[in-house]
Amino acid sequence: MTKFNILIVAFCFYKGICFADQLLAKTVITGDTMEIKNEGKVTISKGHSVAINKNSVVNADEMSYDKEKSLISARGNVKLFSKTQDLESVEVYGQYSNYNPNIQKGKIWGNVLVKYFVNNSTSPLVLRAKEIYIDKNKQVLDARNDVVVITSSGTIHADNGRFDKKTLGTIFKKDNKKPVAHVLNDGKEETYEADEMIFFSSKKGGQKIVMKGSVLGKIKMEDKKDDIKN
Repeated sequence: MTKFNILIVAFCFYKGICFADQLLAKTVITGDTMEIKNEGKVTISKGHSVAINKNSVVNADEMSYDKEKSLISARGNVKLFSKTQDLESVEVYGQYSNYNPNIQKGKIWGNVLVKYFVNNSTSPLVLRAKEIYIDKNKQVLDARNDVVVITSSGTIHADNGRFDKKTLGTIFKKDNKKPVAHVLNDGKEETYEADEMIFFSSKKGGQKIVMKGSVLGKIKMEDKKDDIKN
């Protein structure tokens, strides 16, 4: 077993484990193999690579850690698991990511799937997009390109979407196309368009959609906890 002692990286070894105690707030990086580059500034892990700290866990086929930027770059079957300040779970799946675990901020792209488990909610918020930008300190999540939100009542398709933890609302605005909602009403699927849609998922399990600006169609949908309103 080969050991290295390089600046902030306390120990790195084949079948590797790296402890970055200062810049990454006790982040532990593991993998089947480990390589140190640029005079210890970059650590590359390959094969079952995992980065763990008190805020989050990142899994990938391969990842590199830039200690000067406190940045983890991952590729191949990327999985990010983290907790909000309210201990709500967030799961993000994609193919590539750049992520700073200290400030819980970064980007994940490549057919991204997000599951946000709101406390006391009966089911998670499920969102798909080409790319996701996460800012956990501001408690927002930005989704871009071919955004789809899947709810218990139907789906919403949009060019973009922003989830705000403070309001539990996801805002969709027209970019190239208007947001489109496909909903189930009395067993039938109906389609509605608007310049802006806001989807709310309450902690009690209720859901509603607010539509603004050039709304096409009218929607009224019964929900056990809440109503969908126009």
